[in-house]
Amino acid sequence: MAQSYPQAISDLEKLGQQGQLSELASSAVPEMKSQLSEAQRILQSASASPNGQPTSTGTVTDPKKKSD
Repeated sequence: MAQSYPQAISDLEKLGQQGQLSELASSAVPEMKSQLSEAQRILQSASASPNGQPTSTGTVTDPKKKSD
């Protein structure tokens, strides 16, 4: 995502300048930029933590076991 989104955003911005897709581009580009920013933030936090692992994890339970 962090690698492909910049090119996709650039392409959408170019298409938006051609008129026919300007409405689509004007709504999609800001959302894609936001998602790219979040992806980059996640990558930075993962690379800054020990062993490249996320600093916090959730609890995963076995769906086959039912708790009483």
